[in-house]
Amino acid sequence: ALEAVGGFSPRFTGRRLGGGSIVGEDTDLGWRVKKAGWRSAFAADALVRHHVFYPDPWRALFGYRTFYTFFYAVPNLVKAHPELREVFLYRRLFWTREMALFDLFAVGVLLGLGVHPLLGLLGIPFASRLARIAFAGVGLRGLGRGLRVAGVRLAAHTLTLILLAAGSIRYRCLVL
Repeated sequence: ALEAVGGFSPRFTGRRLGGGSIVGEDTDLGWRVKKAGWRSAFAADALVRHHVFYPDPWRALFGYRTFYTFFYAVPNLVKAHPELREVFLYRRLFWTREMALFDLFAVGVLLGLGVHPLLGLLGIPFASRLARIAFAGVGLRGLGRGLRVAGVRLAAHTLTLILLAAGSIRYRCLVL
């Protein structure tokens, strides 16, 4: 099956950007095999070894892997395999449900500042979720930690939205 579809596609290897395989090459290969008529099956006793790495938070948020995933791999995967919208994306458009809420939050903030303050209410669902995540079970002593968690999550979602939007424009395949 791997030989029949030509193995890993250069489209999804980091060689194009100066590195090795990083993100999406296995998903692309699997979908090409499936499209070639091969059937997939679940093997409960299969053993997969996968490199696990623990980057520092700064590198995890702003590193090459984040850029490559959201700017390059995700829009390209969806463009190459539109059926991924059904199984991979929330509401066929958004990376996750939380990103859909964040996108609404971002639109609410921009419209609230530029058009009418009441439009800022669009951000309430995400702000509520963020508060529940960041401040769950913390008292006054955990307020600083909660603010840091909220700040990091806001930064991560903002960066993800920017990269997905830029990648969507670059590769002409909308994913938010």
